[in-house]
Amino acid sequence: RLCSIAIAYKMWTEKKPFDKALQEVKDERSIVNPNTGFCVQLFTWWKRLHTPAATPILYRVGEHNPEYPNPNSLVAKTEPAVSRSCLSSRTVFILRTPYRSYLWLGSQAPPTHKAVAERFAGQLAKFEQASPDLMLVREGEEPEEFLEDLGGSGDAFAPPLTVRERSSLTTRRPAARAEPEEPTDQPMRIRNELYEYDDGNDTWENMEVYDDDDLAEDGRYALLVRAADPPFVCLWIGNDVDDEGEDLTEGLTASLDLPEDTDVRIVRQGEEDEEFWDVFWNN
Repeated sequence: RLCSIAIAYKMWTEKKPFDKALQEVKDERSIVNPNTGFCVQLFTWWKRLHTPAATPILYRVGEHNPEYPNPNSLVAKTEPAVSRSCLSSRTVFILRTPYRSYLWLGSQAPPTHKAVAERFAGQLAKFEQASPDLMLVREGEEPEEFLEDLGGSGDAFAPPLTVRERSSLTTRRPAARAEPEEPTDQPMRIRNELYEYDDGNDTWENMEVYDDDDLAEDGRYALLVRAADPPFVCLWIGNDVDDEGEDLTEGLTASLDLPEDTDVRIVRQGEEDEEFWDVFWNN
């Protein structure tokens, strides 16, 4: 955690991207090795800071760890989609748009949730270039502009999503609303794919839904970048894995039905560059 804070401080005060700030901290302390989760947060924060959101983003105030409720550990987490069905009367939401932020207050939300949301909205304005204009919206009193930014106008809210439905949402940002266009002959967007190596069966299992928390320190993962021309593979190896990965490359290309000369780039945990995280989050 300490080295992650040092890296974030250099990124913020010296306006340096993650990879340069990480290298400078490593130059001072060679054993620096922030875990994958911290690296992803710093990298994505830098991208958000220099690429302001063009579409709405919805944040929910809730427990840091729902399995161990603690009113003193409330945080704001990004919702997988922007929809009225994501709202819940028991908590508070922040809807961030390019020109304004809304604080939606559920009818059963505790006062502590509102205080956390207000503080988080201030952090968005200071650290992520969000609009400082914050509008309080109470459940049942939603103005028309709020409903439109949330995904369409209307008097009634859609039924809340079930846990299974929420977990199936993989889109981290909604598509920008636009006027209907004429059908085109453009091909569908090519998705990258993440595979986990199964030592017991010597196979690669496709992970259809994933994020950085799925990269285990004792695991090996193949990120197939199909969107590139030609496609290539990033072989990610956790810190607890002794081998360097060369022995897996031949079987990997065969398992994924790729040409033998496919470029396989080995990436050790803690040494990921911006290109890796860019293609990792490309889905």
